[in-house]
Amino acid sequence: MKKKEKEKRPYSAVNNFGYTLRMLFGYNAWYPVITILSTLLSLGVAVWATYENKFFLDELESGSPSGRVLIAVAGIVGIGLLLWILQSALNYLQRFQGNCTWEKLYRLSFDTLGAADYDKLESPEYKNIYSQYVTYLSSSLGNEFYYVMQFLYSVLSAVVFGTVISSLHPLIVVGLVVMAVLYYVIKRPLAKIQQKMNLRLVANDRKFQYVTAISGDFSNAKEMRLYHMQEWIGSKAEECKREHIAVHSAIQWKAFSVGAAHNFLNLLRDGGAYIYLIVLFFNGEMTAGDFMLYFTAITSLSSTLTGFANRLNDIHKYDLQVTELRKAEKIATSRNRGQGIPVPDGKIDIEFRNVTFRYPNAQDDTIRNLSFHIRPGERIALVGMNGAGKTTLVKLLCGLYLPTEGEILLNGHPVHDYNIRDYYSLFSAVFQDISFMPISLAENIACTTDSSRIDRTRVLYAIEEAGLGKRIEALKDGIDTLYDKEVNPEATDFSGGEKQKLALARAIYLGRPVLVLDEPTSALDPIAENEMYLKFDKISKEQTSLFISHRLASTRFCDRILHLENGRIIEEGTHAALMEKNGRYAEMFRMQSQYYKDEKEARGE
Repeated sequence: MKKKEKEKRPYSAVNNFGYTLRMLFGYNAWYPVITILSTLLSLGVAVWATYENKFFLDELESGSPSGRVLIAVAGIVGIGLLLWILQSALNYLQRFQGNCTWEKLYRLSFDTLGAADYDKLESPEYKNIYSQYVTYLSSSLGNEFYYVMQFLYSVLSAVVFGTVISSLHPLIVVGLVVMAVLYYVIKRPLAKIQQKMNLRLVANDRKFQYVTAISGDFSNAKEMRLYHMQEWIGSKAEECKREHIAVHSAIQWKAFSVGAAHNFLNLLRDGGAYIYLIVLFFNGEMTAGDFMLYFTAITSLSSTLTGFANRLNDIHKYDLQVTELRKAEKIATSRNRGQGIPVPDGKIDIEFRNVTFRYPNAQDDTIRNLSFHIRPGERIALVGMNGAGKTTLVKLLCGLYLPTEGEILLNGHPVHDYNIRDYYSLFSAVFQDISFMPISLAENIACTTDSSRIDRTRVLYAIEEAGLGKRIEALKDGIDTLYDKEVNPEATDFSGGEKQKLALARAIYLGRPVLVLDEPTSALDPIAENEMYLKFDKISKEQTSLFISHRLASTRFCDRILHLENGRIIEEGTHAALMEKNGRYAEMFRMQSQYYKDEKEARGE
């Protein structure tokens, strides 16, 4: 039982708070310092508010001259005003520094996600964990510290007001404490329910965001109309709404029950205390000033004790979130991000040795006991039917996936021996799904927003080599043209084929030792495709290259062709050798050739 509990709770509350302090003081020490000062000042304001009415009434009852009374009132009001100004200033600074802290921690969450294993980011389970991580990092740390300070405020307030009330009767304090403990016990399970339900909410919200993203993406307008997708999107949105309501209803019903119990306890607690004070006052056992003092003290202690229970529950809630946050950090990566051996700055030799790969929750291997060798400077074509494992193989090579079994060697060393960021720097890749940032074309191609590091002559050369020279020259801002109209209204739109050329320009500019091209001409017309193949033949001569294509005519410029089927290499060799072998590759090539021949005949060429 203890072992099971330990597995559930890897970090103690004290350990989590120490982690919170290290993070907050490390990213913005002003926020915790100002929060501490604000907490202490709030206590001073509360104590002054308790005594100021007594001072005022005592002065009135003393029979002092009106001038002295006015001076006393002015002093009381002046002190209260000064405390209010100081408190308002500290509250403003606390909010400002809090926002600065959230911004820095939010940026840290993107750094962590950027370092997360790519294969984990494709898993729905880890997507939920990372979505929760982003939320918790930007809120849980600050909230835990804030509520710990509020808890300290409650403790100090309880001591001050409890001391005042004890001078009246100690049993009043005992009764208030008992009621507060009962409220805490009743409310504590609510935090566990909220934490338990949170992952359901995260998963549902992510699904809803996906649905709204589809419906809000204007590029989907054609499919929406032609294929009547509105009904599907509407049904999914409705499904998400029902799940959202169901989860929140479960939480709100528990919260309602806790609130009802709280109100009943307040009625018992405050009603009894107030009746007792009224009896003492009418029996002449206390002055009007004493009545106001004890009345305010009991009200403040009641609020403090309620707040005490609330703060404990809040601390417990955010402590659970910090635990989940730290657990997410530990699973962020399984790659080598520490000291690695130096990456080669010359020729690249690659070997797959008995590599098997299976996607999470899949029943079959995508890559099966695969072994092959790529010599320095060799150009390899990967061909095969959809699902043969071509893109998976490339992602394994690039370090985006780790083999389930076997190993990948680079210049004789296992990939894990290299620091993963250094290893990534060896590859220029053009994938099927191309991504660019809403920055200038030059910055996208050079992969930096530091203008001093951009070789503009080289950018222009890369664009020309990629076949986009005339297109970019026609733009008013040339290579400084912004990308993505969703973010930059003055940006220029690019077609699918132009985006592929931009991606190729990026690969040419970077000029890394290994060039990976995954269906780089899928969005191009036949003429542009032929021009692109000629470019590949030119730019890849100095690099180790892997080229994936379903159009087998494009493989002739490669040194060797690997034909994959069901995750295995079933044929390999040059184009001429495989045609002479008259196997599966030759069969596929003839089928495609016949298709293109029939197409030309239909056009009368």
